[in-house]
Amino acid sequence: MEMAIGGGGWDSNNDIVHFHGYPSGYGKFPKGDDILPEDLPNKREVNKDTYIKLFESNEDISFHTFENGDEFYQYISKNGPNGTFDPRFMRKNDGGEKAFKYFSYSDYQIEPNNVKIFVIKINDIVAGMAHIRKSESKENTWFLSHISIDPLYENKGYASMLSNYMFKWFRDNNINFETSSYTEEGYIKLKPLFNRLSLKYDVKFIDKGKL
Repeated sequence: MEMAIGGGGWDSNNDIVHFHGYPSGYGKFPKGDDILPEDLPNKREVNKDTYIKLFESNEDISFHTFENGDEFYQYISKNGPNGTFDPRFMRKNDGGEKAFKYFSYSDYQIEPNNVKIFVIKINDIVAGMAHIRKSESKENTWFLSHISIDPLYENKGYASMLSNYMFKWFRDNNINFETSSYTEEGYIKLKPLFNRLSLKYDVKFIDKGKL
């Protein structure tokens, strides 16, 4: 499933796997840092079958924040097979797989110190990413450029998990969050999720309407 801007809860049949726009992802508890949301999603965000399957699986799910574009580039440049550049972040005409539809080289090249990238890892493999950029016009505000899940990991609720992690970061850092105009599908799926999460984490959310 793809959309210009879209998102949803934990429904395995309707999970949002891609988000893209410009302003005007539980299995075993992961090891290491404080990476999971501190509380479980409410029942409106959880599809029972998905929840059970994830907890019965052997997937080790973790999250990570890349503090700038350079740090993210260094990671993907050596995270592929045998320490090579991860082909999922390369264009097909460059010999890559382009698994993350809305990812582009500009994500880490343009003003790398004004971006952050959140990722969800499954068994230490990046399954999804969210790219945010510091607003040039609004103080203490960051906007979401895109969220994308590798098609191999779609329909498991990972986009919703990643959104939870992202909103927790906004709250912990006292950051306002801005999105952009929604497509029809994004308006139905992502807008309600973001509004729920903004209330859950008490984050100021600058929302938009449809395109």
